[in-house]
Amino acid sequence: MQSKLRVLSCVGPKGPAHTASLFSRIQPSIDQHTTGLTFCKDFEEYEAIADRHNFDVILVQLGTTHAGAVLKDQVTNSKALKWVHSLSSGVDGYVACQEFRESNIPLTNAKGVFSGILGEFVAAGVLYHTKHLRRFMERQIEHKWEIEPMDIVANKKMVVVGYGDIGAACAKIAKNGFDMKVVGVKRNPKECSDLYRSYVDDIVGITPAEYQGAISDADFVVGVLPKVADTETFFSTESTFQYMKPSSVFMNIGRGPTCVEADLVQALKDKKIAGAVMDVF
Repeated sequence: MQSKLRVLSCVGPKGPAHTASLFSRIQPSIDQHTTGLTFCKDFEEYEAIADRHNFDVILVQLGTTHAGAVLKDQVTNSKALKWVHSLSSGVDGYVACQEFRESNIPLTNAKGVFSGILGEFVAAGVLYHTKHLRRFMERQIEHKWEIEPMDIVANKKMVVVGYGDIGAACAKIAKNGFDMKVVGVKRNPKECSDLYRSYVDDIVGITPAEYQGAISDADFVVGVLPKVADTETFFSTESTFQYMKPSSVFMNIGRGPTCVEADLVQALKDKKIAGAVMDVF
């Protein structure tokens, strides 16, 4: 019979109580496979664990600074660690640790877990801008009930840049729920599954001509890019904002560093685009 695993959960300043609450819902499974969970909220608290080098599994969500320090310490000093799991879909902060990257310890992540949630977030952003929700809320407070025109979502076009699991969740709602025109942008369009193709009108490559052609008449440009060497600062004035319509909205639900935020702010100030929806910074 396989022995139970000893698990350490490094989940950030607000994480221990929240994660403990979530894990309590699956307590029977935890009891079946582990000897229990130990929580810590930062590297200082991690260092205070006397036997921190005796864990079999580490669940990480501490951000780049703390995660790298934890993994470096574990790879250097632990003989027990068998598995690291990222509680987020992004793993760039973890593989940035050279010692961990060069080790044989497997890394898994929460790929697909947040796809539906982020798809709904993008849908909320679409409705916020097309239905002028802020203005309606303000008028409600002011007791002003005049009729005001609004946009029809079905007439809009969305371009999803980084068309994978999360991008497909966004496209599914936009296409099947709102009847929008949707275009996916993917490094290798031929690698897209038939199911994901069914959510878009077209899939194009990431070359400047294809990309700029796709976003030139888009009403919403949704960034879903991971943080890797060639995606960092991808969304900029030069590559993106100068080609978007003045009435268009940029959204970023991928990784924060994929967008040059100074360029985005300037594009908004200069009214080169109409708005932005940011899940990440």
